Amino acid sequence: MALFNAYFTQGLNIDDEVLFMVATNVGLEPEQVSSVLDDPSWAEAVASTEQQWLEAGINAVPAYILNKKHIISGAQTTEILSDVILELTAIQE
Repeated sequence: MALFNAYFTQGLNIDDEVLFMVATNVGLEPEQVSSVLDDPSWAEAVASTEQQWLEAGINAVPAYILNKKHIISGAQTTEILSDVILELTAIQE
């Protein structure tokens, strides 16, 4: 939420300086934050994970993964979520 606030409310450009400020303001250790920001393997890990989710069909938030194979992507009404869960339950019976 602090990062969301920094970007959408305060209009800050999310760069390493802002990430450091937000992370330390919420209680993360400054040394650890600096270490993560300075180590390119962390950015690579995030990019790799993002690619995996995109390949799995997730392109919106929230995304619900049911039974490790059914994806409901994006905000949905309670009725739609309920219908999908009932349909999946009927398939498994």
